Amino acid sequence: MDDALSGEDDLEVAIEASKQLAELLKLAGFNLRKWSTLPPLEKVTKRIVASEMAQLFDPLGLVGSVVMSAKMFIQRLWAIHNPWDEELPESRVWWIRFRGEIPELSMLKVPRRVLANTNNHYALHCFCDASDHGYGSCVYVVSPNGKGLYQCQLLIAKSRVAPLRGLTIPKLDLCAALFGSQLMEKVRTTTNFSGTAIFWSDSSNVLH
Repeated sequence: MDDALSGEDDLEVAIEASKQLAELLKLAGFNLRKWSTLPPLEKVTKRIVASEMAQLFDPLGLVGSVVMSAKMFIQRLWAIHNPWDEELPESRVWWIRFRGEIPELSMLKVPRRVLANTNNHYALHCFCDASDHGYGSCVYVVSPNGKGLYQCQLLIAKSRVAPLRGLTIPKLDLCAALFGSQLMEKVRTTTNFSGTAIFWSDSSNVLH
């Protein structure tokens, strides 16, 4: 980990915390640099939104629902053909509120020890679903903890917005199923997971 993410409600407290953090890490030979914040926006344009959206780094999809909301917002901007540097209409209110809530993600804690035991008795469960806004898939690891109970942990998730041309829900469900099978294949070929793979879908078209 080479980044630190934190925040305070008071500016003076935040400055003091940053100084203490820098001094503490300097004792171990680490030099903190490239400080970054989310300053208030005086103007919201499509260029600014796209730039800030690119800063949402979530390779495992652990905050996929948050990123998906941002993707859907950007898709709507493309649909109304706003110029890159022209101030957005009333939709800018949504983005200002959204970016203001991003620091709250620092309070999110996701266990990364996904196995409850050291043996290979576990299963991979892949869930696929879609709506008229988008589709996605996620993989959970389910393993016994040796006490007669099972532990279920999210391993990875991916999502995509639905095309603007408008696909039917059955087609989007099929896209989600294909997406899920590709995600599972990636998990099984890039890790040492070899447990049973189980796929879940509530679409009768997919099941057939």
